[in-house]
Amino acid sequence: MRAFSLFLVQSAIFSTIGLAACGKNSQNKNAVDPGPNKNTSEKNSDSATNQKTDPQVTTQDKQKNKENELFANFKSVAVGFNLGCGLTPESGVKCWNGFGFRDENEGQLGNGTFKDSPKAVKVSGLDKGVKSLAIGSDFACALLENGTVKCWGSNSKGKLGNHSFVNSNVPVEVKDVINAKLLKVASDTACALTEKGELFCWGKIINEYHSINNPLVPNQKILLPDPISSFEVQDDFACAITSKKELFCWGDNYRGQLGWQIPPKSKYENRYAPQKVVLPPDFGLPEKVVLGNHRDACAISEGGALACWGNYLSVYDQVKKERSFKEMPPTVIPQGAPIRDIVLLSGAICSIRRDDTVWCWGDNSNGLIGQSGTNFSEVPIQNADIKDPVQSLFHNYGTACALTKTKVFFCWGENSFGALGSGTNIKFSNKPIFPAGISEKIIEVSSDSDTAIAVLTETGKAYWWGYTLGGGDAVGAVTYSNLPTLVKE
Repeated sequence: MRAFSLFLVQSAIFSTIGLAACGKNSQNKNAVDPGPNKNTSEKNSDSATNQKTDPQVTTQDKQKNKENELFANFKSVAVGFNLGCGLTPESGVKCWNGFGFRDENEGQLGNGTFKDSPKAVKVSGLDKGVKSLAIGSDFACALLENGTVKCWGSNSKGKLGNHSFVNSNVPVEVKDVINAKLLKVASDTACALTEKGELFCWGKIINEYHSINNPLVPNQKILLPDPISSFEVQDDFACAITSKKELFCWGDNYRGQLGWQIPPKSKYENRYAPQKVVLPPDFGLPEKVVLGNHRDACAISEGGALACWGNYLSVYDQVKKERSFKEMPPTVIPQGAPIRDIVLLSGAICSIRRDDTVWCWGDNSNGLIGQSGTNFSEVPIQNADIKDPVQSLFHNYGTACALTKTKVFFCWGENSFGALGSGTNIKFSNKPIFPAGISEKIIEVSSDSDTAIAVLTETGKAYWWGYTLGGGDAVGAVTYSNLPTLVKE
């Protein structure tokens, strides 16, 4: 757990921003505004256009156009631990990473080398035909349009899915998986759902707990009584909802994150075979399951109710200012109104209600609840600084982020390793902060739960920042960036 000094960061938030994060776009009187952005790296294109008669400005325009020609163009982005990848307009794949964090590259760029590159490079053999990407810890996987899956990079725990532990600097096909329609990856685990509702998993969740007598366990089909409609995966445990609206979990159960009320043996014994989670009678049918990397798990019902279990259901000590684990089955968490999504943070939870407002509760020592003068709240509190309707929530360890329906993106909470993207080293902020230097609307966001954040703009530009980015365009020992970096070719 990272430690941080507690002090209040005042950040001016105005109700009229004219989409302040969106350069020359029209005004939106309901969006949050952090005030003037002194870290903006891109100039307003209108000012240059209006001064074409000035030879000096013309030269600057040409230089700016030359720089823009170098940026990598994507239609989708994904980010993981020390690795980012994007889908090109041709449905090919390009990847990049940072310098200086590790002594060895494990082939995660997929371009046939073991060398780092802060510039996007083509992944071998994936020039077209890729449907989606998922990034883990020093490895990446691609779901192809033909329903197969290919992975590359580090193969620790067998996470490339090719029945091997050998790293690969080019994509290799995942064995046993055909007709896949959905792919999800955690740090060292991957799972793919097929058109028939069959789920296959490989990596740590299989080999970490199956390798005592067998050095390598092949990819496993998860056996459930009915087809799977949705699933979520963390490194060491996973959960799935079947077509009959039953919830099952399996894997590590150190903090009761598998949700069993009457386990057959030890309460916290790991379970390799999926076991049904008994949800509260007043909860209803599960619509979505959300897993946290702190051994937390929650489910959202069809009616918008929330039930949680695992490490989240610990007891907060107001004197010691810390939580202690408490044994409890899945428990309904009163929300006051139906919700449609949540993010599980470090000591807190934020939700989006069906009216598109954001509410948070839990530990506020680093500003996650978005309130001043409050250390902890057991009940959800609305983040009143967010005026626009919110489309999606994201998180990075102790940092919460939101993308609004007007395509404005901002973060609040911890600024560990530059997660706020503000270009500053402030400890935290309980006010929304826009990433510095991005003057366009944001259409897509990808965040790794412990490391980096990447965003995609409306013109196909990708920016990323946070932990493990390394020293920019030169080799260095820096392991994070607090300023969004434009991905170039």
